[in-house]
Amino acid sequence: MVASRDLRVLQANLRKGPETQLSLLNDRPLQSCDLLMISEPYVFLMNDTRHSLVGGLRQHRSMIWANKKTFPHRQIDVASADIVAVLLFTPSPTLTVSVYIPPGKGSEGTRTLTQGLDAIREAYHRVQSEYGDNIDILIVGDFNRHDQLWGGNQVATRNRQGEAEPIVLLMADWGLTSLLPRGIFTREEGPYRSTIDLVLASTDLSRRVTRCRIHPVEHGSDHRAIETTFQSEARPTPPPTIRFSFREAPWADINRELRDLETDITDITDRSELDATAGHLTRRSRLCGHPHTASDGGHRS
Repeated sequence: MVASRDLRVLQANLRKGPETQLSLLNDRPLQSCDLLMISEPYVFLMNDTRHSLVGGLRQHRSMIWANKKTFPHRQIDVASADIVAVLLFTPSPTLTVSVYIPPGKGSEGTRTLTQGLDAIREAYHRVQSEYGDNIDILIVGDFNRHDQLWGGNQVATRNRQGEAEPIVLLMADWGLTSLLPRGIFTREEGPYRSTIDLVLASTDLSRRVTRCRIHPVEHGSDHRAIETTFQSEARPTPPPTIRFSFREAPWADINRELRDLETDITDITDRSELDATAGHLTRRSRLCGHPHTASDGGHRS
């Protein structure tokens, strides 16, 4: 088997801060990342450019920078301004989704969360219909929802348990695993700490995770960036190409065997019989020459 390169992902909520975003983009070690998956990016507007608002649209709150030097990829349309999806053409296609879900409580919060998850489902099913069922999925971002499954036991004391039930149901439906260790804080604001940034991966992808941790470099956001690395899939080794040695071949023996093929030729009356006879002679000719010309130890891989 031949291994391809690992998949390295960094996710961060930049709090719409220009300094935070510039700091992240100028972090040299991150230039080797395959994906920068961002929530609440800052949008730089040119002073000499005119902008007009389009009815029904608003500023996007999620984005993905994909490294063009690593895996081939294509963007997948998602029916939400807060969700971006990119399909990576790894050995098994990987659908990566960057998510921002606005804060919300009660029925309105549930409706907002459900709409976002439905948009992810719809995009995933479209990719499935085009590429088949053998697709890995990685969903990361700021969900703004609390649950003991990722936040730890302290969530119950804050009366927030249950607000993330649609996420838990999606995880159960798709076999997703929360990769960040349970109880790790991802947001700090003064004395308040919480876990609202998630890393959710499908079964096969979660088996290959080699690192999922808080990124050691802070760039000025109240959210802590998370870096995740997945071990690459092993690709099948291509079969070796047999090297033929024609210089030392016993051509007298080969010619004798080829002459015997004349007995296989019958009268040809139409084009289909001609094609069938030509194919038969080609296959038999290869069989005659192969034992005499194949090198015992010479292979090209």
